[in-house]
Amino acid sequence: AKGMAPTRDDVDKDVGRTFQEHRFFQDEGGRRALRRVLLAYAMHNPRVSYCQSMNVLAGMMLLLMEEEDAFWLLAALVEDLLPGYYCQDLSGAQVDQLVLERLVQRRLPSLHARLERCSLPLQLAAVRWFMAVYVMTLPPGAALRVWDAFLLEGSSVLFAVALHLLQGAEERVGEDWDDTAVFDVLKGLGGDVVDADAVMEGARVHAQGLAVEVRALQEECRPLVAARLEHMRRAKEERRKAVAAAAAGAAAAESVPEAPAAAPTVPAAPAATC
Repeated sequence: AKGMAPTRDDVDKDVGRTFQEHRFFQDEGGRRALRRVLLAYAMHNPRVSYCQSMNVLAGMMLLLMEEEDAFWLLAALVEDLLPGYYCQDLSGAQVDQLVLERLVQRRLPSLHARLERCSLPLQLAAVRWFMAVYVMTLPPGAALRVWDAFLLEGSSVLFAVALHLLQGAEERVGEDWDDTAVFDVLKGLGGDVVDADAVMEGARVHAQGLAVEVRALQEECRPLVAARLEHMRRAKEERRKAVAAAAAGAAAAESVPEAPAAAPTVPAAPAATC
């Protein structure tokens, strides 16, 4: 399709690094199947087209189902379950990261205060949890348990799992740890999980009343994110205008013809002498 070349390039780059250790994607047939699903979705929904993390989602789906089923599940996830996550401004993901930050402030105040002291935005670690639905965070068995609950109950499950993981961080982070050590703990959360049941049980502890609380916070945070995005859009437009004005000024200066050189002055004839 016309205009698909940049999308194809992005898809091809990400297909080559999706689950490289898995036998299915080491085979050319598996990589071609993933490419077909991603490009088919880009053509199906050009407003979203392709966004990083969709390769991981579609890749996991292809390990479990046929291509057509993977395509439609990807469409449902992008358009219905996590709307606004994979569009250009990531507005839905930004809203939910702000919601998570407020949940941590309410439910895990000690960790929130520690992150505030070292100026560490939680989203540096957490945004990939949500964007890839924990596929790149938890071992496959645990991640699929999260997927089961997520597809059945909705996005509040993602917040419950996040709170469970972050509660573990709250218990581990020392008061005297520096910023790098704290971030390393956040970045590594979930990687050492060995018991999927424990993850789901821990998430259920936080799930009580969470869906209602998340919906209320989303309503509260959407206008804030919309205002932030509008501010960024206006700032970008102002920069664009300033650059265009500077370029026009430079072009105008170059096009001004040089003033002609002054004619040489002819010296006056000497006065006649008698």
